[in-house]
Amino acid sequence: MTGTQRAATAQLRAAEMDARDAHQALAQVARAVFANARARLTALGLTGAMPRATAAFLAAAYGLFDNALNVPEIKTALAGYGYDAAKVQSERAKIAAFDSANQRREAAKGAAQQATREQEAALQAVTDWVGQYTRIAKVALRDKKHLLEKLGIGVRVSKTAAQRAAPQKAAATRAARKQAPPQA
Repeated sequence: MTGTQRAATAQLRAAEMDARDAHQALAQVARAVFANARARLTALGLTGAMPRATAAFLAAAYGLFDNALNVPEIKTALAGYGYDAAKVQSERAKIAAFDSANQRREAAKGAAQQATREQEAALQAVTDWVGQYTRIAKVALRDKKHLLEKLGIGVRVSKTAAQRAAPQKAAATRAARKQAPPQA
């Protein structure tokens, strides 16, 4: 996670808490005011639990605050309980701030993922180039083992223990097969 993404996530969390608190406060007041008016609660989007998913929450919150501002009967009723137009507008701004913070975080997340892809592509290009360089150097300097070692390319000067023991092991295997009874 990049620094930009971390900062955007921290801002998002703070904005989300403010937005959810603002939504919950207005929802509780509206549920109390319109306890017997099911149609008003439906218009405000307060017929179920508060959505948990970000997109669903934003849609519900915008619906709640927009209807509280634009439906005259609801606006008048809520004004009597401390939710005049200015208060509803300032609380709606918290929803908009959360929405904006969510968009910034998603953009930062996308930028971080793109940077990771670019880093991986650059690393793969360097790895491919080093492999090609090593193969060419081994061919070009096959008679100058000391120069290959100076380049940091491991060079076998002699056979490994397994390579030296291979002829004896092969001979022992052939001899064992000759002495073994034939299988049916």
